[in-house]
Amino acid sequence: MNTSLDTEPLAWTVAISRADAGPGDLTTYHKEIYIGQPSSLNLKEIATVSGCALIFTGATLQFGSNLAANPLEDENGSCADALPTQCVTDLMSEAQNLVNTTELQSGNLMNCATLAQFLNARMPSTCPSSFGSTDEISTPSLSGTNMSNPSTLSTCHPALSKDYSLTHLANMSASSEHPSSREAFEWLYGVTPVLTVFAPLDDGSSSEGPSISAAEAHLTCLKPMGNNYTTSATVVGLGSGISRTTALLYLFVALAGFGVLS
Repeated sequence: MNTSLDTEPLAWTVAISRADAGPGDLTTYHKEIYIGQPSSLNLKEIATVSGCALIFTGATLQFGSNLAANPLEDENGSCADALPTQCVTDLMSEAQNLVNTTELQSGNLMNCATLAQFLNARMPSTCPSSFGSTDEISTPSLSGTNMSNPSTLSTCHPALSKDYSLTHLANMSASSEHPSSREAFEWLYGVTPVLTVFAPLDDGSSSEGPSISAAEAHLTCLKPMGNNYTTSATVVGLGSGISRTTALLYLFVALAGFGVLS
């Protein structure tokens, strides 16, 4: 995801895993989202920009290609394949308008939960009616002390390169009595939209670090790719630290992103 913050892009990574219980019990699937930062950028320490990620965890979208030719794990596409094209445009425009016209500050930073509430109240009519309920939007901060610390990954580097750090932002889970059912796979390999918003800070606290002249919004559609299962007692690098018997932990995403500057 290219931004005005750095010449290197931000990267998105999804880790997915499956925890098999005993016979007759539910199988639980887990999906976790990370953001990758190049070594030249540290969002947590910059004092000139405020950022939020609105992760639509309740959305179960598909790219909608020919499933007979492209199984769910191999589907790819763009945000416009998962959402109406005008919805994509309107979501980013509305987010920018909210940042520019509405008081969203919590201290010197945007209040990400409030941004999600305001966006939900003004959800564009071009988007599906079931899309964007605030209880199904995770709102991690992408700046300042509210942002999580980078994850410790000694051997796993699923972002663009080993120079990137990974920060855990959100986790999702779903259970099924039928682990190989179509419904389970539609959730596991579903598309998760992420609306990323950055806004300049002008509080006089610092003139150092990366800066932007105006608010910008980006919509990225994240989807796991492939079915390269590994069997392991412990999954390394997942934010929850839960031991799981069957795991997928590699999955590069950010298949399709749109960005717009105000």
